This record gives sequence, structure tokens and C-alpha cells, in this order.
Amino acid sequence: LKSFLKFKLYLHKLNLIEAKLENMFPSGYPVLCSSGRAAINIALSFKNQNRLNLIGVNTFTSHCVLDAIARIATPIRWDPENKNIKMRLIYHQWGYTQKEKISINTIDDCVDTLCEKGTELFPTSKDFEIWSLPKILGTSSGAILWCKDKNVAEKIRNNIRIRGGGFYCWILRILSLLNKNFYWIWQGIEAQKGSLSKIEILEINNAIDNWEFIVKDRKIKL
Repeated sequence: LKSFLKFKLYLHKLNLIEAKLENMFPSGYPVLCSSGRAAINIALSFKNQNRLNLIGVNTFTSHCVLDAIARIATPIRWDPENKNIKMRLIYHQWGYTQKEKISINTIDDCVDTLCEKGTELFPTSKDFEIWSLPKILGTSSGAILWCKDKNVAEKIRNNIRIRGGGFYCWILRILSLLNKNFYWIWQGIEAQKGSLSKIEILEINNAIDNWEFIVKDRKIKL
């Protein structure tokens, strides 16, 4: 939480931060939301998925991802022979891009991939790519749902305002560091929310302003 205490003492508007991200990565349109699991839920909801739809996932997909998918559709282990799978979540772990040819709609799960400025997005998807900011920048919360289409991004931004979340969910997430019971409460509601509080926005903006330093530091450590 040390970096959390180093905020610039002025408010940032969400749309200005998203514009900053768009300038850094011009191949997509960013939508800031509260977590990767919320981003998955939002993307599947926008694609009008439901429990009758099978979503292909990796064999060892984490429980939080399965939970986020299952609140909208039905996750199942990816099998190219299963013609009932109409959509797939593809995990590009630590920046190692999956190169197999995909003939169905996909969502690029790049939650732990730190990209240099200007990196081309959407390695397989025609719609969405997801980044988790705690995993790549070390923030306490936040995610980016990258959209291929500008109009889609704007519609999703409007939907997130309706979904809510914000400060209440963030407080539960922070309290979960002290007591695991708060985590289970947060886990139960977070995927269905998605909006950010002003405190989270300040922290995310501070991390984004240090993007090049974080990339350089990561290279040194590697």
C-alpha cells in the first residue's frame, strides 16, 4: 500500500484517464472497471450470453474466472471438436500469446501481461481484451476492458454506471487483507458490479503515469 499513499492531490476524471490509455495503446478503446472478473462478466453480458451458452476455457482456469463466467454462461474445458462451444476465453499467460487458429468468437484474457506503449492489442479477439491492474501495475484494484469498437466501449461505459460497486466494493477488498471473511463477501458481489470509486481512480492514474518506469523496472528484474 506504499504507492497508494503517494497520490497526486487532485481529482481525475475517468474519461481523461481512458483517453490517456487510448493514446498509449491506439489499437483499442479502454473501459476502466473494478476488476478482471467484472470485466469478464461485462463482456459476456454485452455479447448476450446466457446459461445455455458454453464458454471454452483452459484446463486449469482459476476459480475466480470460472465464477465470473458462470454468473452469465456455462464454462467448459475447451475442446475444438465440441461444436456446441460458441465462444472462448483465451488466457495469454505472462505475455506468451496463444498462436493456435480460432474459428469462434474469443475474449483475450491478458490479465497478467504488462505491455510496452504502442503494443498491438487483440491477438485473437475481434471484440475484447482484458487486463488486471493489480497484476500488472500493483494497484489495489482495477482492470481495463479493451474494446475493438469505439461505440461498444461507450455503451459499456454507460452500463457500468448502472451496475454500481465503487467505494463499497473497494472497502470490502481492502478489509479482506485483514480478514478472509470480507473476501468471500466481496467475491460474491464483485463480478456483477464494475464501477470505480474516486480513491481507486486516483491510484490507477498514479500507476499509469509511472507506466514506463514500471516497464523498465520489470525488464531489469527479468
